[in-house]
Amino acid sequence: MPTNFEAAISLLIQVPLLGIFIWYSVYMWKLSAAAQEKFMSALDKRDEEFEKRNDKVCANLENLAEAIGRLDTNINARMDRVQNSRKEAAVQVITDVVVPPGKTLGIDQSSWDDNPNTPFMPDWAVTQGFKP
Repeated sequence: MPTNFEAAISLLIQVPLLGIFIWYSVYMWKLSAAAQEKFMSALDKRDEEFEKRNDKVCANLENLAEAIGRLDTNINARMDRVQNSRKEAAVQVITDVVVPPGKTLGIDQSSWDDNPNTPFMPDWAVTQGFKP
């Protein structure tokens, strides 16, 4: 059985070892906390840059959508002008070539605008060999 003196010496030897262990644990905790803080600030910075990039992409997409809308409007307007001019040209060709001078076709051209699928020449002109 160890005596009280031997137990005290054994305890005194363990106290500095315990102190070194506690100091080392606190030191490693501080290093870990500092590394964690650096990592979190790097993540925050990355997230901010990601948001800025996404905002720019969204703005560019909105600009493209507006441009496509304007192009669509312009294309539709041009198609309407072309379709109307083709109708007028077809009526003019029929009038100049098919109808003898001094006579009329009797076609109401205003009804053609109601139906975009209306052919450019009347059926009787096509059956007589004329092609639209």
